[in-house]
Amino acid sequence: MCRDLQEARRHVLVTELASKLLLSRHRPIVLLPKRAEAGLAEQVAPGSADLGIMLPYTPLHVLLLEQGPATLVMTSGNVSEEPIAIGNEEAIERLATIADYFLLHDRDILVRNDDSVLAPSGTQPVFFRRSRGYVPLPVMLREPGESVLGVGAELKNTVCLTRGRMAFMSQHVGDLSNVAAVEAFKDTIDRLQRIVDARAVCVGVDMHPDYPSTGWAESLDIPRVYVQHHHAHVAACLAEHGESGKAIGLALDGTGLGTDGAIWGGEVLLADLESFQRMGHLGYVRMPGGDQAARQPWRMAVSYLIEAFGAEWQRHCPQSLLAIDASRRQAVATLVERGFQAPWTSSTGRLFDAMAALCGLHLEAKFEAQAAMALEMTAGQAMHDDDVWPVSWGSGEVLCLRSSSFIRHGVEDLRKGVPISSVAMRFHRSLAEAFVNVCVVVRERTGCELVAAGGGSMQNRLLSSLLVRGLRSRGFRVLVPERLPPGDGGIALGQAVVARTRWTKLGVN
Repeated sequence: MCRDLQEARRHVLVTELASKLLLSRHRPIVLLPKRAEAGLAEQVAPGSADLGIMLPYTPLHVLLLEQGPATLVMTSGNVSEEPIAIGNEEAIERLATIADYFLLHDRDILVRNDDSVLAPSGTQPVFFRRSRGYVPLPVMLREPGESVLGVGAELKNTVCLTRGRMAFMSQHVGDLSNVAAVEAFKDTIDRLQRIVDARAVCVGVDMHPDYPSTGWAESLDIPRVYVQHHHAHVAACLAEHGESGKAIGLALDGTGLGTDGAIWGGEVLLADLESFQRMGHLGYVRMPGGDQAARQPWRMAVSYLIEAFGAEWQRHCPQSLLAIDASRRQAVATLVERGFQAPWTSSTGRLFDAMAALCGLHLEAKFEAQAAMALEMTAGQAMHDDDVWPVSWGSGEVLCLRSSSFIRHGVEDLRKGVPISSVAMRFHRSLAEAFVNVCVVVRERTGCELVAAGGGSMQNRLLSSLLVRGLRSRGFRVLVPERLPPGDGGIALGQAVVARTRWTKLGVN
């Protein structure tokens, strides 16, 4: 937190758009490029090219910064994965092992509300988290309808309640990974219903049976409408922009249960606010160890090497993977080859993880999407490299891109000594070009010229800009989320509008 805009400019590069965001009444955290001499300790956002900058938004902040340092390094008042503490006694109890001192206040906090987080992306900001300052401002829908609840996903949870033409998104709840978070999720729904003064006639839920949000919804005495995860991403984008017709939907993210039981995440859909048809996807590979593969990107690198090179995969291991003990690599390879505890996935996020591990950026991840973020930042050092790897989609009713093609090209470039930054840039350009090309094929088959993109991978500003620019150059009209996060923080809107459409037109199914 900086005293003013002048102080912020000492630490980061502030564009005109960034300045408007920082000075807006919403006062979000804005992710901005660090200056070479930022004047902050190296331990602040280590390994990141960006700093999250915000300006004061309460009288207490103003007093602290006027009479103290011009810049304060801040973090949220919570243990990782838990909701933020809002009471004095609660804070002292839960944060005693973290904080050395407490500045207490005699004004109670009634509602947990994290700071909103945005980043400039071209001429528009992209939301990473929509919360304080923006909630509960509604998203206006195209048509009025019954009140419907969308309960979100497991990660980056938010909920949505519609009333008439308005869709009210809750503040950021977070990952529903513990009892405290689930209780905060329930409290958020209760409070949102009171504020909006509406009760849902049905509830839109994710298909995944193990999501706590789905489990909670199944305890209600109102009808449930199950909405496929990636359809919800596309529907959220369409609803935000007031569209109700069919669009080519690009849903690119880390995980979401598909209708075939696999973990989807690199999806090309033909979708509207009611239904969808799968038109294409990244090729399936094994995800060894399930969720553990997301925490250890080297596992996905092994899986992709096996998919790309078969029995000869070890001969093609780049130097980066040799840091992993050979016995551990072989154990993971056995999971892949036997299909044991290794579900199929078409995830864009896991493909990013594999490429980042092969480039030696992150073999292990301390937080979600760390490896993918590092790959994006590394690619930013080679903007001049415009090489694109030749990859192609297969034929058939549902198009499939053998995503191991990216791994083959990446491994070959690394073997030739191509800089890691160039490999990362070529991967981004090639992936964006591949999805542009498949949209052209789908347009030829369907006549649809509208593309709606969503999913957590669209928070990758490099990939998003390449994708949007490429699609528009081919004559597509392109929609991306602008007022909601592209990832799971906005998915509840998609669940709610799909549930409401089906409830209105067909009854629940």
